[in-house]
Amino acid sequence: MPAPFFYRSTAVVTLAALMAAGISGCRNDSASTLAATDATLPLAVGEAQSVALAPAPEALPPAPVVRYVPVAQADRSYQYIDDAYEVNDAFGDAPPDYSFDYGGARPWVWQAADAWRVVEPAPDGERYYYYRAGSDEPYLVRDASYSYAYSEGRLVNVYDSRGYALDRIAAERRADWAGRYLVRARALRAAAARDHREQVIAANWAQRQARIEHDRAQWARDQEQTGAWRAYHARYGADQARRLAPEKQRRHQDALAYQTWRDHGYAGAPPQVVARQAPQHNWQFWKQKQEARQVAQTDQDRTRARQQQIRDQQARQQQVRQQQARQEQARQDQVRQNQMRQAHDNRVHDNQVRAQAQAQARAQAQATAQAHPQSRADARHDAQIRQTQQNKAQAAARADQKRRTDIAQAQKAQAAQLQSRSDHRAAAKAHAKPAVKVKPQAKAKPKPQVQARAQVGADARHKAHNRRHDDNRRAPSLAGN
Repeated sequence: MPAPFFYRSTAVVTLAALMAAGISGCRNDSASTLAATDATLPLAVGEAQSVALAPAPEALPPAPVVRYVPVAQADRSYQYIDDAYEVNDAFGDAPPDYSFDYGGARPWVWQAADAWRVVEPAPDGERYYYYRAGSDEPYLVRDASYSYAYSEGRLVNVYDSRGYALDRIAAERRADWAGRYLVRARALRAAAARDHREQVIAANWAQRQARIEHDRAQWARDQEQTGAWRAYHARYGADQARRLAPEKQRRHQDALAYQTWRDHGYAGAPPQVVARQAPQHNWQFWKQKQEARQVAQTDQDRTRARQQQIRDQQARQQQVRQQQARQEQARQDQVRQNQMRQAHDNRVHDNQVRAQAQAQARAQAQATAQAHPQSRADARHDAQIRQTQQNKAQAAARADQKRRTDIAQAQKAQAAQLQSRSDHRAAAKAHAKPAVKVKPQAKAKPKPQVQARAQVGADARHKAHNRRHDDNRRAPSLAGN
């Protein structure tokens, strides 16, 4: 139903309540305390009473830290918050069934055949406690920031303000507040089960209805936006919704009746609640039912635990095989790395040896290059000396050859002269007389011939001396080249 119809000021509600009280004349107290035989009481008219807030979680008495044991089946992690969500949806906009006094505060109770919801105002907003029928402890407690899920006194999950399940580390950080909430929830459940119940004043319901409706709508949005929660609801939510369908229909009729009464200015007596299946007052019956449910749940938990142990054992074996495979792979990788490192070291060593050889070759070449000019000069000097000596030897050989040639020519000329004289003597003997006359002249001629031979020898010696002189002059110039 649209929110504007529900939210009226306290003054208007109070005035309407006073008018209703004057017309009916059947109520002496605006907030009567009833020893009701039924769990649901009609709203009471009268002025809104001041509301005492429940303590903040840090102000609650210290309690044993609840043990965190996550849900064994991961796909059941959102069971608790989704069950509470379905209870909220079933109760809808209907007013609470009754209130009770708890240390000055007056929590409100909505009670169905197999579900309870207790709501109390807290400093940060409304605080919700959800119970299963016959159970004296909650399965979920919700405040403005977190929702705490419980099973058999253990914390099994924690959800943030948007409905996301926290991981183990984050959930264990909330164990202190979870323990305090669990103790208070048990105390509230025990107080709510007493026969001493009070009607809820319509004016107080009008003041707080908007916050409760806002929280219910916000949870619906969170359920749509949280993927894991939405997936769980799509798979399992239909069963819970089907069980709560009759309660949802009855609460819808209660809400319509309240709306009609409100639209008429709260005139007349508050509407009576629609009859529902008679509540089970036999607490022992509900206790037995709860114990049977717990036994069945224990058997299921044991079966799941055994299955989980088998899965864990298989997972450990798989982990061992994977670890062995990783170790073998690591060993092979190490062998390959060692081989690669050895090959690299060999290449580095070869390169170093090659570099050293090249450096030595360059140093030797450089030394040779530096020493080469001097060696070349020495070689040139040696060559010049050898050339000079060779030239001298050749000159001496030529001079000797020339000398021998000159001597041979001189001897030949001398022989020719001797032959000529011999011929002249022979001719002279053939002519005796003339020879006698000629003889003094023939004896006078040998002197010019001796001079001629002497002159030839002198010339030969002079030429040989000139050649040696020329060779000696050329030798220094060749040495300089």
